[in-house]
Amino acid sequence: MIREYLAKRKTRRVLGKYVTPDALEAILQGNETNRQVFTAARIEYVLAFVRGDAPKDISQRVGKVAEIAMSHDGIVYDLVCELVVVAFGAHPVSSPTAGK
Repeated sequence: MIREYLAKRKTRRVLGKYVTPDALEAILQGNETNRQVFTAARIEYVLAFVRGDAPKDISQRVGKVAEIAMSHDGIVYDLVCELVVVAFGAHPVSSPTAGK
């Protein structure tokens, strides 16, 4: 009984950082009804290289590419120097820790 309590307490402490309280309780109770159903989906990645004569030009163009991608429901994964990495397609469900 004590081991079970300690195991649940540890699980709450560790998983509590990543999942909602409702999901945590469902995991601890073994409730399968709250499981998220995974579906197959297609994700396409676009790697966009921008060119410019000055760093200011490159920065403005990278920002414009990112802005256009987001206006078309793309997710900008990374901005590295002159490279913009964008994904289109299935978007992940927002996590409870998003924005922290």
